[in-house]
Amino acid sequence: MLLSQEAVSIAYETVQAEDFYRPLHGQIFSSIIALANAGEPVDYVTVQAKLQERGAIAVELALLSSLQMNTPSAANAQHYAELVREKASNDVLSRSLVRSSMTPTSPPKTSWD
Repeated sequence: MLLSQEAVSIAYETVQAEDFYRPLHGQIFSSIIALANAGEPVDYVTVQAKLQERGAIAVELALLSSLQMNTPSAANAQHYAELVREKASNDVLSRSLVRSSMTPTSPPKTSWD
């Protein structure tokens, strides 16, 4: 998303901040979307400033720079966004299954039944 405005649009249509496993990544996503919606440039310096403005923990420019440098191509933005969305859906399903397995469907049998 730091590489292309088109990648921001694709991600915006596919995922939400809550879909990211790490809360910091969700905060970064939200900051990028806020910048893009305001028509401001999206780069690691403006994202860091937006994060600080929103009271997020101090994020090193090196971290944001590495996110930009370690993304192979903005051309794969749709695929990356779908992976985040799929993992989030799987996490929701897993948590739901765990909760349902912990909820008894009938009262436990006792020796006096």
